[in-house]
Amino acid sequence: MLKKKQQIQNADDYFSSLPDEQRKPLEKLRQLIKAAAPDAEEGLTYQTPAYRLNGLLVGIAAAKTHSGFYVMSEPVIKMFQSELKAFDTAKTSIRFPIHQPLPESLIKDIVKARVIENQKKADKNNK
Repeated sequence: MLKKKQQIQNADDYFSSLPDEQRKPLEKLRQLIKAAAPDAEEGLTYQTPAYRLNGLLVGIAAAKTHSGFYVMSEPVIKMFQSELKAFDTAKTSIRFPIHQPLPESLIKDIVKARVIENQKKADKNNK
C-alpha cells in the first residue's frame, strides 16, 4: 500500500512510495526477476511494476499484509504447484506474507519458465 497518494511514473516511484516492511521483500523480488531475465524491460502495469520480454512476463505488487507475484501464466503456476503448496496461489498469481518470501531459486525458475513460454509464443507468431 502506498504511503501517500502520489503519481507513480515508474517502478522506482512505486518502490519509494512503500513503507520499508513492504518495500524490502519486493525489492528482493525485483532483483531476482532482473537476474533471471536480464533482457526484460521494467515498466508499470496497473500502476505496479511489471516486466516485459516478448510480451508481459511477470508483475509484482504490495498489499497490506502480503506481496503479490503475478506470473501471468496458468501453465507455469501448475508446473510449480508442488513447490508453491505453502503459498496462496490463484490461476496466474502467488501471494506470500511479507515476512515469508518465496524461495529465491523458485522465483528464478518461474521467471525463466515464463521467458521460455513467451519466447515460444513469439517464435510461433513469427512463422
